[in-house]
Amino acid sequence: MTDTQSNKKQPTKGSSDTSGSSSKQDVEFNFLAKMENARILAKILGTLPLKKDKNEIVNVNITKLGIKFTVDYGRTLLGNAFVPEKLFQEYNYYGEASEDFGVSLSILLDCLNIFGQTNSFPALQLVHKGQGAPLLLMIEEDNDVLTDCGIRTLEHLNTTENPIFDINASDIVATVIMKSDSLRDAFNELDWSNSSVVLTVSSHTPHFRLSTSGTGASCQVDYPQDSEVFESFECKTTQIFEYKMKLLQPCVKALSGALKTQIRLNAQGLLSFQHILKTDDGQQCFVDFFIVPMDVSDPDE
Repeated sequence: MTDTQSNKKQPTKGSSDTSGSSSKQDVEFNFLAKMENARILAKILGTLPLKKDKNEIVNVNITKLGIKFTVDYGRTLLGNAFVPEKLFQEYNYYGEASEDFGVSLSILLDCLNIFGQTNSFPALQLVHKGQGAPLLLMIEEDNDVLTDCGIRTLEHLNTTENPIFDINASDIVATVIMKSDSLRDAFNELDWSNSSVVLTVSSHTPHFRLSTSGTGASCQVDYPQDSEVFESFECKTTQIFEYKMKLLQPCVKALSGALKTQIRLNAQGLLSFQHILKTDDGQQCFVDFFIVPMDVSDPDE
């Protein structure tokens, strides 16, 4: 369904350089962006959930403000990574209000990491010529080796329009902002051999609790609302919901590179994590996860 073509070559002298001041009539693409270090984008996209068979499609939404990458994992988990235009050294979008298409997440990551884990900073250029065209990546290593990759694109998947993941401000009953490393420590204390975790957020004791129980040992981690781990703590009514461990795994994995995390809950139990990530060059970007609670009427769903 999705494929890529890769070609390594030495750059040709005298090749034309596209200027950011060009008009749409002067260029043959809708989008062109350049980043000095491809590993920055690879690190951000590496936080998104990826199935074991690696057959995961990420929806790409390009606007003048930046690029949003979205993965819908079985309509129970949604992951968004927004890469603002300021993270790129050059960013040109000549399309309409937005442009949407899908690509293979695993292939995209393979292309971004094509030079392996070295100490170099491979430069990246992204190009898209419009609907139906492949996503083109040009990656140049420090030793002047240039790799061109073309990834076949699919039609827009409408993942961001899924009403399951709508979380309106008026419907939010709890909002917590806390240190990401403290949240990671709390999750690490849990017994991950269990299939689910219960989240409790309340204006009363225990205020914030993560707990697991099962055939093995039971475990719970509590933080009082006046703990130094919280930057802010707001809760209108006590909320207790259960979530699958496997859906929380990518959210917890992304904590390793995050500075702080905003947690939101609505009355239906839709759980939102927003991680603030700091890139290698000191910039910040956001990665969001939305998780649907377990349905007691169908626990195997």
